[in-house]
Amino acid sequence: MCGIAGIVDFTGRQVERSRVKAMCEALVHRGPDDEGIYESKASEGPRPNTSVIFGHRRLSIIDLETGHQPIFNEDGTVSVVHNGEIYNFKELRRDLEGRGHRFSTKSDTEVIVHLYEEKGEELVRDLRGMFSFALWDSKRERLILAKDFLGKKPLFYSHLGDRIIFASELSALLKEGTIPKDIDISSIDSYLRYLCIPAPDTIYRHVKKVRPAHMLIFEKGKRRETCHWQIDFRKKIDIGEEEATSRLMDILKDSVRTRLVSDVPLGVMLSGGVDSSSVLGLMGQVTREKIKTFSIGFKESDYNELPYARIAAKRFDTDHHEFIVEPRIQELLPKLVRHFGEPYADSSAIPTYYLAQMTSQYVKVALNGDGGDEVFIGYKHHLANLLAEKIGGLPRPLRSRGLFKMVEMVTKNASYNSRAGHLRRFAEAASLPRGERYKRWVCYYSDEMRNNLYTESFKNDLKSVIVDDLIVDIFKENADLNVLEASLLTDISVNLPSDLIPKMDIACMANSMEARSPFLDKRVMEFVASLPVEIKMRNFKLKYLLKTTMDGIVPDENLYRTKRGFAAPIRHWLRRDLKSYLGEVLLTGEPQIGRIFDMDYVEKIVKQ
Repeated sequence: MCGIAGIVDFTGRQVERSRVKAMCEALVHRGPDDEGIYESKASEGPRPNTSVIFGHRRLSIIDLETGHQPIFNEDGTVSVVHNGEIYNFKELRRDLEGRGHRFSTKSDTEVIVHLYEEKGEELVRDLRGMFSFALWDSKRERLILAKDFLGKKPLFYSHLGDRIIFASELSALLKEGTIPKDIDISSIDSYLRYLCIPAPDTIYRHVKKVRPAHMLIFEKGKRRETCHWQIDFRKKIDIGEEEATSRLMDILKDSVRTRLVSDVPLGVMLSGGVDSSSVLGLMGQVTREKIKTFSIGFKESDYNELPYARIAAKRFDTDHHEFIVEPRIQELLPKLVRHFGEPYADSSAIPTYYLAQMTSQYVKVALNGDGGDEVFIGYKHHLANLLAEKIGGLPRPLRSRGLFKMVEMVTKNASYNSRAGHLRRFAEAASLPRGERYKRWVCYYSDEMRNNLYTESFKNDLKSVIVDDLIVDIFKENADLNVLEASLLTDISVNLPSDLIPKMDIACMANSMEARSPFLDKRVMEFVASLPVEIKMRNFKLKYLLKTTMDGIVPDENLYRTKRGFAAPIRHWLRRDLKSYLGEVLLTGEPQIGRIFDMDYVEKIVKQ
C-alpha cells in the first residue's frame, strides 16, 4: 500500500518539484517506509516535451528490499507509480518473462509496466487485485490514470488546461497549491442524499475522482475515458444449490489464500458478525499458522459485540486482542475530516478508525468482511424491496393504499430507528416504483427534508445545475433485472465504492495499515452474480447462500445472529459528549453554512 501523487504539464512548462514533494508529505501516513520522486524535465527548443514529475510514498508489504517506486520498463520509457496490491503478479510475471521481459525487482508493481508494453490500455483486464496507478509513456507522451474494478484504492485529479495533477487523497492534492477551491453545489445535494459524494464528483468543482473500473487517458491534448468492468447479473449458469455452495467454497478459499500473501505480519478485523467470522473461518481452512484477531467494543452495552467475537476467536484458537474504546471524539473528528477531505457522514467510520488504529500496533495487513452484504443480499432494504414487489403482485383490494395509510397512522410518532419507524418508512414508499422506493429507504435526507434544510437562494442555485438521481437511474436502466439483483447492482455501483470502500481504506491507511476484503474479489462477485436468485435467497432469509456455505465451519452463534452492523453510539454522543461541540460547529461556525442552510431549521435539528 502506498500514496501516489504527480503533475504532468503537456505544454512543457516547468513543473516545480516542491509541489509534488508537498503532496507526498501529506501522504506520509499512507507510506511511512520510503519515498520516491521521478522527474522528466522538458527539453528546450521550439517544441518542448511534456514535463512530468511522479511522487510516491511506500508502505512496504511485498518485496521489502527492492520495491522502490517509481518503477520503469527496461529502457526507461514507461514509468509507473502504483497504490495497492496485484494478487496475481507472480503468474503474470512468469508469462511476461517467457515473452522476453526482464525484471529488476520482485515487486508486484513491475508487472504493470511490462504488461502495458504487451497489451497497452487493455492491461487492467489481466490484473487481479486492488489498485490505482499513474503510468507515463514518454514515447507516446501519454498519461494513464486507472482504478481497479471496484475502486478500492482512491485517486483524485484536477485537469486544468494542459496540466493534470493527481494524488491518492483530496487533502494531499490541494497541497499542490494552484487548484481552485470553488464548491460544487450539486455535490452538497448528493452528500445529503448518500452521506458521501459518489464518483466522479468531489466537493470541489475543479477536482474529480477516477471512477471505479475506469481508465483516463490523456494524450495529444485530448482526454479519453474507458471502462474495463461491469458486473453482469444477466448471464446465469444452470446449477443446483449443493454444487453452487461447493464451488463457492472453493472460490472463497482461493480469495482468502490469495490475500494471505505478505512479507509482513497480518491478521483479521473481527466483529463477531456473519461476514468477519466467515473470513476467519475461511482463513482457518487455508492456513495452519496462528491467526491474529482484533476486536473493539464500547462502554455502552448496546454497542459492545465483544462476546460474539470471543466465540469465533475461541472456535479457531486465534491470538485474540480486544480493545475497549473510550472515544475522544472531539480530537478524532478533525483527523477524519482531514483524511476524507470532503463531507462524509457514515458514523461507522469512527469504530473502524479506532479498530484500525489499535490493530496497526500488531500487524501491517488486516483482512475484513467488507462486501458481504452487497454480494450475498444482506441488507434489510433488500428484503423490503422484495416484499414490496410481492405486495405489488397481489390483487388490487389487498394492496390498497388504505393498508399502507393505516400503518402510517399507527406508526406516526415512531422514532426513526425503532421497529415501528422502519415499518413506517416501508409503508410510505412500498407503493412507489422500484427505484423511487429504494431511494427512499437508502438515502438519508429525503427530497422534502432537503427542501426544508436549504435557504431559498441555495435552492435557486441548485436549479442551475444537474444533480444525478443515481439510484432511480440505475433501476430504470435495468428494469429487466429481478428486484433483488437490481438492488445489489445499485449498492455495488453507489454505496460500495463511494461509502464503504473509502471508509475502510481511509481508516486503515491513516494508521499505515493495509486492508484486504476477500468477499470483494472479482471471481467471487462474478460467480455469485451468475447464480439463480432462488439459490441466493430462500424463504426471505438474508445471506442465505453465504450462511449455507459456511454452516458447520462458523459457530451458529455468529452465523445466525441478528444483524447489528458495525455501529458507534453516535446518538448517545450527540446528546451528551458532543452536544456543545455540535452547536459550536454548526451554529457559530463557517459563515458559508448560513448561505446554504436555513439556520433555524438546523438549530431545530441540533436541539432534537
